[in-house]
Amino acid sequence: MCKLAAWTTTTNNPLNKATAARALIAAKQAIKCQQDGFGFAQHGNTGLHGRFVSPSDFVGLDALPTLTRTAGAAAAAFAVTTRAQQTGNYRPTRSLIVHGRTATMGRGLDNTHPFRKDGWTLAHNGVVTWDGQPSESHKSVTCDSQHLLLCMTENATDETRKKDLENVQGYAAFLALAPDGRLIVAVDATAPLYAGITNKGRWIFGTTPAIVNAIAAAWRATNVSPFAVEPWTWLSFAPNAKEPTVSKWSHKRSTWEQDQFSGRSLGRGTAKKWRKEYTETDEKAFVSFPDYEPTRKDVEEWHWTK
Repeated sequence: MCKLAAWTTTTNNPLNKATAARALIAAKQAIKCQQDGFGFAQHGNTGLHGRFVSPSDFVGLDALPTLTRTAGAAAAAFAVTTRAQQTGNYRPTRSLIVHGRTATMGRGLDNTHPFRKDGWTLAHNGVVTWDGQPSESHKSVTCDSQHLLLCMTENATDETRKKDLENVQGYAAFLALAPDGRLIVAVDATAPLYAGITNKGRWIFGTTPAIVNAIAAAWRATNVSPFAVEPWTWLSFAPNAKEPTVSKWSHKRSTWEQDQFSGRSLGRGTAKKWRKEYTETDEKAFVSFPDYEPTRKDVEEWHWTK
């Protein structure tokens, strides 16, 4: 399972770069089991945007920019520069989203979150497919999460975006930064997400309570208690807002194959009985997740009777 983290900040309580850098390191350590990518971003086409195929390559906010600047053309001699990118500058008053990746599609910079398109930035935990009208944009995605990004970029309002998201099938929690600086946090009934609020009014989000606690500790913020976000919640934070607007959203129910994948990924069981039969059809059920190759034992354990 991929993991998410995020925080808000305001003009009245900006988060300086050194404190943000500590929080990013803490977030990376808290999601260290995700070894297929690590990334973070603030809003805007030129806002801070870092993506690392190997999470161990991220050692601080200034490390990669310093290397590329001081080494010049010789930076190409360092392996990290072929598997990492960092652009833009940190802004103390902008929300920031973080993603740790376990690949379900190709591993590489192109598929490392957060994704950007037309001023939007998005990071996603889950597995989704597109079950709406066929389009060239949805056909050309290189990672399933980009279906969600297209729903954001190809619509003019949040209401039409939510309507478009009804064509998504699978499970998802995602973080999106709009061109105008809004932070959107959306969670369904399967992908978990927790939130805590500091005494300065900053919101911290994490896939697990441990992530929220790690960021709070990096800020030396006390009395931050993570609580699970209600299923099907849509939170929209205006720039510098202390509180979000709260609404609902929905998408299509996940397929049988996606249910089995989420059960394994999230460590959740089911009340249905197991069937110990194995067929070639069961193997084909995982074709949507090319980077995951189930063993015979996996399929035996996940094949349920109806």
